[in-house]
Amino acid sequence: MNQASINEHKNVHHRAHWEAKTDKLVQNHLVKSKLAALKTREASGLEERRHRLADMLRTEDAEYAVEFQANLETPEQVREKMFERMTYLKDKREGERQAEVNRRMDQRFKSTTDEVRKEDGHFYTHGTQIEREKQLIDKRRKINQTLEEEHVYAQLWALDAKKKHEREVTEAAEKAKAVAETMAVRDW
Repeated sequence: MNQASINEHKNVHHRAHWEAKTDKLVQNHLVKSKLAALKTREASGLEERRHRLADMLRTEDAEYAVEFQANLETPEQVREKMFERMTYLKDKREGERQAEVNRRMDQRFKSTTDEVRKEDGHFYTHGTQIEREKQLIDKRRKINQTLEEEHVYAQLWALDAKKKHEREVTEAAEKAKAVAETMAVRDW
C-alpha cells in the first residue's frame, strides 16, 4: 500500500507539473498572439497614417504649384511694371526739378527787386523781434517764479526758526523750573 500510494502521489505530482507547464505554454501562446495582433494593428495604423500624410503632401505640392504658376509674371507684365516704375520716378524727378527751379527763380526775383528785398528784410526783422519778445517774456516768467519760490522758502525757514526759538525758550524755562525745584528740595 505504501508503494501504491507513493506511485499515485508521483502520478498526481507529474500531472500537476504537466498541467502547470501546459497552462504556462497556453498563456505564453495567448500573450504572443495578442502581441502579434497589436503589432499588426499598429503596423496597419502606421501604414494608413503614411498614406494619409503622403496624400496631404501631394495635395499641398499641387496647391503650391498652382499658386506659383498664378504668381508667375510674364515678360510683358515685367515690362509693364518696369515702365510704370520708370514713369513714376521720371515724374517725381521732374516735380522735384520744377520745385527747385521755382524756388531759385523766386530767390533771384527777391534778391533783384529792392522793394521786395526791403519788405523781406522788414519781415525777418519783425519776426526776430517777436521771437526776442517771447524769449524775454519767458525769462521774466521764470525769474518771477523763482522769486516766488524763494519767498515761500524764506517764509517757511522763518516759521521754522520761530518754532525752534519758542521750543528753546520753553525748554530753558522747564529746565530752570526743574533746577529751582531741585534746589528747593535740597534747601528744605
